[in-house]
Amino acid sequence: MYIDTTSQRSMERSLCTYLNITSSELYQYIDYASEKATPDKWGFNSEIFNVELMSIISDLQPEIPIDEIQLHHLTRRLNTDGENNDGCNLKFLLATETPLRTFLREHGVEFAEHKGHLLIIHYGSVVSLEDTNQIDVCYLRGRLGYNAGREDYCFNGFAMRDLLMKNSYARELYDGPEFLVVLSRFLRNKKIQKDFFENSTYFCLNYLLPINSIVFDGHEEMDYAHKCQFLISQVCHRLLIYQNSHPEYMYDHDNPILRLDDDAIVPASFQYGKEIITLDMLC
Repeated sequence: MYIDTTSQRSMERSLCTYLNITSSELYQYIDYASEKATPDKWGFNSEIFNVELMSIISDLQPEIPIDEIQLHHLTRRLNTDGENNDGCNLKFLLATETPLRTFLREHGVEFAEHKGHLLIIHYGSVVSLEDTNQIDVCYLRGRLGYNAGREDYCFNGFAMRDLLMKNSYARELYDGPEFLVVLSRFLRNKKIQKDFFENSTYFCLNYLLPINSIVFDGHEEMDYAHKCQFLISQVCHRLLIYQNSHPEYMYDHDNPILRLDDDAIVPASFQYGKEIITLDMLC
């Protein structure tokens, strides 16, 4: 099973099903853990909150394992992509024949593999990324595999959908993929970003993946059991915030980031939803 993070209600229902309890009991447990985590009524100790929740869940002994997880991927895609809903890593998009590679070639930009990383070729000349004091060079080196052992090609997304349109990153990506925005600026070729924006559509693609295939960003050491515990604690914390705040004043600043291995490609068969994101949806 999986925890449906589409909305507050879907998270409630999923946790109640997983733990075989009522909604009232769920919030009693969350409130209990919250009280333990705020002994002086001022500071909230998330570690105590998580420990108390895990103790309660251990006592309840859920029978159905959490074996899948939702990944919500924000992406502005070229309209020439058509109905392609694969989740591709950056190296694949730049180094194989894809609509993005074709688009960039039409704007004088190509990429070539060299000694384990990708070179930028702008109108036939290799672009140097040696001067790390230059703005954007460090970012581009990281995304193009210059840092051996710390490559950053990976396909990623967020664990929770409920408040995703209130995530600052969602608003930033409206203008285009971060990599493309930076590349356009670095090459002093504003037409790249402008044309991409005008010929693309912004989506939230929803995938359902085996939980063992993902990594929680910043928690790479987690095994299966800890991934499940971390996800549950994050969802419970989100439900606690719903209890104590009006949704109008809530923001998505603590949404766990999920990523896959750098060379992974998610087949479209794992995709279950796709929605167009418009500017008026973003806060």
